This record gives sequence, C-alpha cells and structure tokens, in this order.
Amino acid sequence: MPLYKFINMFPNIPKYCQKHINQIIELIHKGQLKGNETYPYKVKNTLARESKGRIILDLSEYKYTREDAMAAEKRHYKKQLT
Repeated sequence: MPLYKFINMFPNIPKYCQKHINQIIELIHKGQLKGNETYPYKVKNTLARESKGRIILDLSEYKYTREDAMAAEKRHYKKQLT
C-alpha cells in the first residue's frame, strides 16, 4: 500500500514522523550519530515524495545546512579511513 494511502487510514503518521526526526536531530546534535548528518534531509525528501506531499518535516531546529551536513559526514568518514 502506498504511504499516501496509508496516511488516510492513520492520519497521525505525519506527527509521529516529526517526533521521530526531532529525536534523531537531538542525537546528532549530541554527537551520538556522527557520520549521519545528512539523514534528516534524506528522510524529509523521501517522506515528502512517498507521501505525495502529505508529510513535510520541519528541520528548522537542525543546526546543519544541507551543505554543512555533507561536509560533516565527509570529515567523519575521512577520519575513519586514516
């Protein structure tokens, strides 16, 4: 079943998705998910697409811009290789 149809059956899904991404953002800010800084952007894009715009996550509390998140991930994985 497509996500956008599932949301019609369970209208609280967008609220729960926002709650989940807020928890992920908090963990990233605390440094507990290093190397996953772009994850909130990936989830936001995927949910918006798959829900046909019914889930639009608010990332305004996220301290990383998309570019900063990509740079942070690159730094993390570069350190892992050395």
